Amino acid sequence: MHQPNDALQLRAYLQNRQAQHVTVIGAGVIGMEIADALAGRRLQVTVCEAGPQVLPKLLDIDMARLVARQMRQRKVDLRLSCQVQTLHPDEEGGVSSVTTDSGEFRTDAVVVATGVRPRVDLAKDAGLEIGSSGAIKVDAHMRTSDPSIFAAGDCAAQINSLSQQEVYVPLASTANKQGRVVADNIAGLNTEFDAVMGTTVLQAFDLNIGKTGLGEQEAVDLGLDVITGIVSGHDAPHYYPVHDTVTIKLMANRKTGQILGAQVCGIGDGIKRLDVLTTAMKFGASLKDIANLDLGYAPPYSEAIDVAIQAANMLENKRMGKAQGVSPSQLEQMKREGSDICFLDIREPDEVKAAPLKEENVLVIPFGQLRDRYQEIPSDRLVAVFCGMGVRSYDAACFLHSRGLQKVAYIEGGRTTWW
Repeated sequence: MHQPNDALQLRAYLQNRQAQHVTVIGAGVIGMEIADALAGRRLQVTVCEAGPQVLPKLLDIDMARLVARQMRQRKVDLRLSCQVQTLHPDEEGGVSSVTTDSGEFRTDAVVVATGVRPRVDLAKDAGLEIGSSGAIKVDAHMRTSDPSIFAAGDCAAQINSLSQQEVYVPLASTANKQGRVVADNIAGLNTEFDAVMGTTVLQAFDLNIGKTGLGEQEAVDLGLDVITGIVSGHDAPHYYPVHDTVTIKLMANRKTGQILGAQVCGIGDGIKRLDVLTTAMKFGASLKDIANLDLGYAPPYSEAIDVAIQAANMLENKRMGKAQGVSPSQLEQMKREGSDICFLDIREPDEVKAAPLKEENVLVIPFGQLRDRYQEIPSDRLVAVFCGMGVRSYDAACFLHSRGLQKVAYIEGGRTTWW
């Protein structure tokens, strides 16, 4: 899938074969977009991903599970930790079935979307230096190791502005900016290309998905003392006719509060928030800086306190020890280890009836009754407080701490991230 004609050829192939089933190998950005485009065409789509999550190079597993849930709700056959072994041909030279490490299934077409590599054969033949990322090594002016030769676009390496390490993030936006820098320097202007945040966005299965900066594990691997937090909210007030959910995960330096990365996922407009965070990060913003941003407000565009500011406030309070949260991945790990957890569901009775929390040890106390009934909550085990989006549970956790219950944490994102 290098150009639009490739997509047209795939569509014609599917139509000519009267295909009913398509297999996509790889759940990266390209694989996800292809699966989304095909799933709405009366086709059954199977996605095989060798890793344990979708979008493995883009999202942390906390956020990736939101995408996986949406895919399965849209009837996509998502197979994680699935190694494709063999593609079996039919009599006409097409594909008839796929064998994976868990068995064989019939299919009418296979799209391989297992990532991209830079084309550097010409550069190697010219004796140019190839970087650690596999792309052509360039300086800030986009010059290669031969000062008379420039390289730009998907064949050229970049520098990550946070890690200061060489990276390969092939994006059309980056390629166009690099082309302009090359043209400036050829014309005698002294223009440099800045380091990148690696900001990447996509829309798939009605979700707006994106990342900028470092992921949690990337920050840990760099030796940074990172603290993270997840917040879910609306992109506009709930009473406004057009609104939907946005989930944001922030990464920050535990000591200084400097923002290191952000990820968004939701049907609501998370990309606007991601761009704000990307811009702030470029200038070294802290969580407090985000909380004090003078963002535009009117009901069509955001809540009075925008969800990005909510995320910054939440993580700053968590960083300062004012509240304790537990992420979905942390909660999953505790359950695997057999930890004794009491799930405190503080939603209203109608919410509980509509979507009961499917856990073994659940105590239901509506938020409005906590002041009178908090003595019923156990103090000898972790109490994971649960609500719709994590806002009420955050308030509840703070209240319970003030009443001497120390083993209390709110489930970050609430029902949006934990189900």
